[in-house]
Amino acid sequence: MKNRPTRDKGSAERKRVHRVDAGRVSSDDTDSDLALHKLSKAGENARIIVKPEIEGISCEMELDTGAAVSLMSVSTYEAKLNHLPLQPTDIVLRTYTGEALCPLGVVNVQVKMNKQTAVLPLYVVQGEYPPLFGREWLRQIKLNWKEIRAVRMGTLDDVLRKHAAVFPKEIGVMKGIEANVSLKPEHKPKFFQPRVVPYALRPKVEAELTRLTEIGVLSPVQYSEWATPIVPVVKKNGAVRICCDFKVTINPFLQVEQYPIPRIEDLFASLAGGQRFSKLDLSNAYLQMQVNESSRKLLTINTQKGLFCYNRLPFGIASAPAIFQRAMDQILQGLPNVHCYLDDILVTGCTDAEHLQHLDAVLGRLEEFGLRVEKDKCEFFKDSLEYLGHIIDSAGLHKSPEKVRAIVEAPASINLTQLRSFLARGLSSASTSEFSPFISRRNELSVQQGCLMWGIRVIVPATLRQRILEELHSGHPGVVRMKALARSYVWWPGLDSDIEQQARSCLSCQQILKMPCQAPLHPWVWPSKPWERIHVDFAGPTEGHMYMVVVDAHSKWPEVQIMESTTTDRTIRVLRNLFSRYGIPEVLVSDNGPQFTAQEFATFLKANHVKHIRSAPYHPATNGQAERFVQTGVEVLKALLNPSPTEVGCLSPDLP
Repeated sequence: MKNRPTRDKGSAERKRVHRVDAGRVSSDDTDSDLALHKLSKAGENARIIVKPEIEGISCEMELDTGAAVSLMSVSTYEAKLNHLPLQPTDIVLRTYTGEALCPLGVVNVQVKMNKQTAVLPLYVVQGEYPPLFGREWLRQIKLNWKEIRAVRMGTLDDVLRKHAAVFPKEIGVMKGIEANVSLKPEHKPKFFQPRVVPYALRPKVEAELTRLTEIGVLSPVQYSEWATPIVPVVKKNGAVRICCDFKVTINPFLQVEQYPIPRIEDLFASLAGGQRFSKLDLSNAYLQMQVNESSRKLLTINTQKGLFCYNRLPFGIASAPAIFQRAMDQILQGLPNVHCYLDDILVTGCTDAEHLQHLDAVLGRLEEFGLRVEKDKCEFFKDSLEYLGHIIDSAGLHKSPEKVRAIVEAPASINLTQLRSFLARGLSSASTSEFSPFISRRNELSVQQGCLMWGIRVIVPATLRQRILEELHSGHPGVVRMKALARSYVWWPGLDSDIEQQARSCLSCQQILKMPCQAPLHPWVWPSKPWERIHVDFAGPTEGHMYMVVVDAHSKWPEVQIMESTTTDRTIRVLRNLFSRYGIPEVLVSDNGPQFTAQEFATFLKANHVKHIRSAPYHPATNGQAERFVQTGVEVLKALLNPSPTEVGCLSPDLP
């Protein structure tokens, strides 16, 4: 800095004038007039922005180490700090070009940044200039120079110029990834004649077909088993978009690729901590993705100019969203603070420097894969963006006012015609399922004598529905009869489920219900060797005795032991004897008798590493192996102990 004393006309009094050179800065700004390294107009590029809090208000300021003081335009002062009175100052500022700039005044403001706080002077000047963060503040507020250097190394313009190959008007070609369209085995080719196009649109349709052919999206073909008709749609600018009606040809036979499309809730995870946001719009979206050779014959369209097949992925294919989303996720994989929804890419960062790095990485990936972005539709470093019908900013996601304005500002309906109109415009855009039953019936609703009707049925309000249910249930007619009665007189959303719940909650109805069908039995797995799994049960008392029955599930070999008692101790002794003869089984199956549920029995099996399976209560079929043998054995035993007279005679030793 060079300090030059100057003298006003007619006065010998000195005034301090400050001048700043680009390369040299004086260390004593307070003893000379203050000068500015540069004073750029608002909106100029290649600036380094810092965001301190001034009097509790976040303010973007341009960092200028060549400026001796910090300053703000009068318009910004009046918008943010007009509650602070200006104090007079005799300081004169000079720009790098020597232009004098007299401040209107100075205010002392509280500045907070990077967990630092200081009260510092802020000069207010006339003109539309961005706020400057000068050296006077830098002595008190220390900045993160690593971050500043990162920003200085590459501004937004630098990044956009670096990746200029992403922004040409011509259509891009996705490298290394092709779309594949496959059909179900039972498909049958369908060939549709071209639909009639209005004469007024024919020149535009022909021009669009020619354009798509020239850029490689379409190729003319002479023959095809498949032919899909086209539907021309007029865009806002008067041009024509060619849409294909694939729902009448390949979509019903398509093996639809399954890949999740991101939900709006996913934004919270991928963009957490973002302060400002950039949005990239891929030009022509799906048409940048090539289709493999075998699939192109399926994508043939029939037009007034003949047959054409698509070389790129067209709109209207049922699998197209999933195919394209999978490809974009693959391309952008591993990039932080990036969210892609089909052809829209959102980028952010916790700081502007980080944001710029992420944007640079995304554009680099798009350039690497040959994709193109429509620059006119892109937005960069915005405090808030509209995205997928929501407003996203540093505070989170919010519903877009434009999406709900029609409903919020709709006038109250005063007659049936207006009510029907509201239901067909307002409710059709509502996202809640509460109104969907009414929307699907909106053409059948009417008002008669103050009652809302669906055909001949009264639509019952929520406050009266329980009384109607009780009336329908009087006499306990059952679910089928209740539904039949209701369908003749009343309706409301969920009526059938409410009737079923009313019947289920009635104890009398439940008591007279038939028993439900038994679930099919699940057979035991066949053991691989003898004595791998045994089934144990008790039989009796028969003829004054209890019997313990053990059956091997593999060989069906039974072991029967007469039991003086059926205590746990006696049961363990019998099993220990069997284990000593046949070996220790891997699984033992029993019922829930007290002998088998005792802790002593569990300890015995655990010590021998035997898995214990108990049958389900009141379902003895679970232990059917032992149960069946007990039944058969008891019957045979009774027969032996009580022979018929014929058998006794036959066994008599007196027989010759």
